[in-house]
Amino acid sequence: MNKINLIIADDNEDSVEILDYFIEQLPEFEVISICKDGEQLVQEVMAKSPDLLLVDINMPTINGVDAIKKCLRIKPNLNFIFITGYDEFAVKAFELSALDYIVKPIEKTRLYMALERAKNSIGIDRNQSKSQVSN
Repeated sequence: MNKINLIIADDNEDSVEILDYFIEQLPEFEVISICKDGEQLVQEVMAKSPDLLLVDINMPTINGVDAIKKCLRIKPNLNFIFITGYDEFAVKAFELSALDYIVKPIEKTRLYMALERAKNSIGIDRNQSKSQVSN
């Protein structure tokens, strides 16, 4: 199976290090970029077309929710998980069809559950794409 390419978008260095460390333990995932703000995230999605985004909400230039809205215009089937210190944005996140919403501090088991859900969703998307190509 191809690796799941993901981008981490978070302006908190500690959170990025924790996420990167936990994801390194999972061979099926690969971090292809780390963004410090929402504007950089939108640019990286356009340039690299990732399978999955892990996005903080409270970031400079463009917040995570608005950045995701812009990314979805570029790549409508984009899978994303919000990881944030604010639980009040959960409803908005799910309105955008977030796969999950994790409140910091990041717990390894909670992150792995969300990544497993993402892996299943991305696998379904890839299989549908293959069957559409072969038809």
